[in-house]
Amino acid sequence: MPLPHIVLVVADDLGSHMTGYDGSLQAYTPSLDALVDEGIHLTRAYGASACSPARHALLMGRLPNNAGMTNVSMGSQAQSDTLTSLAVRTIAQRLKDEAGYRTHAAGKWGVGLTVMSQLPLQRGFESFMGYLSNEVYPYTHLLYGGCMNTGEDRQDIWYGNEPYSVALGQPDGYNDELHTDHIVRVIENHDTSQPLFAL
Repeated sequence: MPLPHIVLVVADDLGSHMTGYDGSLQAYTPSLDALVDEGIHLTRAYGASACSPARHALLMGRLPNNAGMTNVSMGSQAQSDTLTSLAVRTIAQRLKDEAGYRTHAAGKWGVGLTVMSQLPLQRGFESFMGYLSNEVYPYTHLLYGGCMNTGEDRQDIWYGNEPYSVALGQPDGYNDELHTDHIVRVIENHDTSQPLFAL
């Protein structure tokens, strides 16, 4: 039996009952509703209420407390250097190495940004397009509040291990649309004879 393709959608700040499939009368979410209708809807998961620990739990399969985090976001260099222990392999590394999956990611990384060994390509993903920090302005792609060390304006949008502007030129568009376009291209160009993991 062939291995299933996995497209994992992570939505920041999306609470329960904020989608059509969960009964919301305030939010119209037909694309998410269709994904739930055609896929698997996980209804019991435990992680963290803040972005970096929640992403750590998802990627590592471990409770964030095991990495010395509780409900804090990546804010200092010390935190971001130690968020993901290199001794523990990510879901992407395991799927790629143990099951032959092709692995790709787009969007917010948020679990390590100051050490090369913590970046997506070094943690098991073959491609990455998105931002490494926790928050950027969606059209300018500038770090929200400036660079954490200097306060200067700096773009945080990456293609692989390079700034997007170096790899592909100046980004033009809304963050979520750029991320979506990247992952859609990955899916459309994927050799379906191999299993796919897209985050």
